[in-house]
Amino acid sequence: GVANPIREVGEIVNKYSDAFYIVDTVCSLGGMEVRVDDWNIDICASGSQKCIGVPPGLALLSVSDKVLNFLEKREKPLNFWYGNFRNWLPVMKDPARYFATPPVNMIYALSEALKIILDEGLEKRFRRHHIIAEAFRAAMDALNLKLIPDREFAADTVTAVYYPEKVEDSAFRSEMKRRGIVVASTLGPLKGKGFRVGHMGNVNQNDITSTIGAIEATLRSMGYHFKNGAGLIAAQEKILSHSSR
Repeated sequence: GVANPIREVGEIVNKYSDAFYIVDTVCSLGGMEVRVDDWNIDICASGSQKCIGVPPGLALLSVSDKVLNFLEKREKPLNFWYGNFRNWLPVMKDPARYFATPPVNMIYALSEALKIILDEGLEKRFRRHHIIAEAFRAAMDALNLKLIPDREFAADTVTAVYYPEKVEDSAFRSEMKRRGIVVASTLGPLKGKGFRVGHMGNVNQNDITSTIGAIEATLRSMGYHFKNGAGLIAAQEKILSHSSR
């Protein structure tokens, strides 16, 4: 649930280094602002299945002229054939030279998803993600649940939350699933200490309020005490406060 300051980092890399600036935008591209050229991103790597709203299966990459020029001059061969950009450049210039069977259905799905994004408008889409994220964070605050990232670095597309004491990870997620909502566990050193909720892509306000309601019901069934409806009220108030602006 962390949104790194990629614009500021890009400025530092560009000013003080010749290194390539590589950014993972799997959970941000299509849901938060990403300006590849303006922010000096040399390689922007993303996927189809998150904010863009396409089934999983496509890797989305943009590569700067700086990287391409380096590859053209590179003499030492790469052992990773599939990951060698030089093998893909002819395909990018002429898709008919694709060396295997392309996933045509996924390309059509991506085309439709991009139409949906552009029809909504990027600024409106980013604002929708921000409002839903703010509503969810307000709900967690009202339930006295602590966010894992610092608030200033919280992403607008996914939120990670610590469990309260005596709430067990697998039991919580199983009960949520029984109520029709799937949430993920936290990863790495935080495995089992919290849960993650994705609010990205074509998620709307009804989706997030349903999720908050399921979280409240699940926590209550596990003995966690809070004022009934506190999370839902806080979320609705946050949504209404943005609607009036």
